[in-house]
Amino acid sequence: MLYLISKYKSKLIYKYNRFILTDPNYFIENKSSFFYQFIYHIATKYSAYIQNRMLFLVGPKLSYLFGVLQLEDKNYQKSHIYFSKSHQNSITRIPSLIKIADYFYQNDESEYKNIIETSFIQENLTNGITDSLMNWAWWETSHSNFINLLQKQLNMLGDIESSASTNLRLLPNHTSHLGHISFLKKYIDYYSNVDKDRVIGIWPDVSANKYYLNKVIESSPLKIEFYPGKPPSRFSNIDLVDRTLYSKMPNGNWRIEYAAGSFSGQEFPELSPQKSRLLSITSDEDSLAEYYLDKNRINKNKWFVCLHIRQAMPGSKVSIRAEDADINNYLSFCLTVNELGGQVIRMGDRNFPKLPKDYPAIDYAYSDFKSDFFDTWLWGRCRWWTGNFNGACLPSLTFGVPRLITDAWVWDVNGPSTDYILPKLLQRIDTNYTFGIKETINNKLSRNTKKERFKDQNLILLNNLSEDLEVAAEFMYGKTILGQEVESKAIKSENVLAGILKVPSSSPVMSIPDFFSKKWFNNPIGENSSNSG
Repeated sequence: MLYLISKYKSKLIYKYNRFILTDPNYFIENKSSFFYQFIYHIATKYSAYIQNRMLFLVGPKLSYLFGVLQLEDKNYQKSHIYFSKSHQNSITRIPSLIKIADYFYQNDESEYKNIIETSFIQENLTNGITDSLMNWAWWETSHSNFINLLQKQLNMLGDIESSASTNLRLLPNHTSHLGHISFLKKYIDYYSNVDKDRVIGIWPDVSANKYYLNKVIESSPLKIEFYPGKPPSRFSNIDLVDRTLYSKMPNGNWRIEYAAGSFSGQEFPELSPQKSRLLSITSDEDSLAEYYLDKNRINKNKWFVCLHIRQAMPGSKVSIRAEDADINNYLSFCLTVNELGGQVIRMGDRNFPKLPKDYPAIDYAYSDFKSDFFDTWLWGRCRWWTGNFNGACLPSLTFGVPRLITDAWVWDVNGPSTDYILPKLLQRIDTNYTFGIKETINNKLSRNTKKERFKDQNLILLNNLSEDLEVAAEFMYGKTILGQEVESKAIKSENVLAGILKVPSSSPVMSIPDFFSKKWFNNPIGENSSNSG
């Protein structure tokens, strides 16, 4: 041990200083590093001794790292002891609070409520604590828990006395990710109808797709102000700030945005194509796109479907999440589209697996003509878009293109009535019992996207079957190419999933196709009377 410490002394000092002075999560995300392995050895082998006799000597940041290591070994009580200590430090305070809240959310409801009551206070609206708890609840808890916390946050915002006499609203989160640009478009669609004098401020330099963002900007009837660089992480006057989850209406009330609409009971008219200013592709854009199609020997006379399956690879820059699916499971889907006279263009990027040469789809994600422009053209010109829930599922919505959301997790139905979803199914590992709609929505993990969390709770998410995806291709062909009326599509008043999610009957909703509902939920409105919970 002394030899190892001597040999790697300079590297250990550098790594430890980075950990102590900057980001404690750095080493948790680099598990192959020597420093991680060294601390892991100390934390696991001498854990009992440290906790019983030396905890007072361990600094808050090191306590945070020890706590995470214990958590990964499922030593939940030991991890909580370390997090309680690391909570005392300004840098590790917020991540430690999240770990503590998560621990009690899973294990002690009364203690969890205490954590929330003491954390959701006015001063925490500006120091990052409330926003961090909301981010955690969005990715790792349930529909009901998330909306309850969001309502608490909006109630606190409502208690702030507005001192600003301006029409300006700052939107710091609406350009940084692809899906967020689409949220910006829907935000504009809504407020251009109810607050025509509104001025919005955005940060275009951080845009995930500048070409797409420019189309959104050019189509906006609202005045837009532009700010350089990155948006601030904190705002002193939060009353002026709208987020992708909420916004302030002209009457002073706070509105939940459709991204967080489940359980809100709100209407979202901006999701109706008839009440939106849809983006469009110009003839000049078509001409430029045809040049690239010809150059890459893609048949410009065939209709095409966009396929975007989020599938993070180990070691890539994209995190592995519960909503991920397997592109190989879509082989029959692609073959069916080809047999029906179309072609499939696989979208995404090089963080996803490369398609085999004989795969019946054009691997645009790995092509040399992939660009912001061509992404935008594909979203606007495909006959329909297919993929799982991720930011890339949203741009086609702003063009009014029908979508088939497959391997859908987290369950949601807020969207145009022209869109359909094939949800993942929640199942117990030990009994193979498949949950019904109510059970799934009411589960404590109904918003969770961490795959390992399901396994810890004896649960697994079932991906869509290849045979169901094949039928779905025929279903969408009939709807979009042949122009057929969809057989007995569930009306909103009878849409059980929408009802459980408290979506008003007057608000646009997506539906589960009949063939899928009948197979998995025993009737066309997606409710299994024998296991609905």
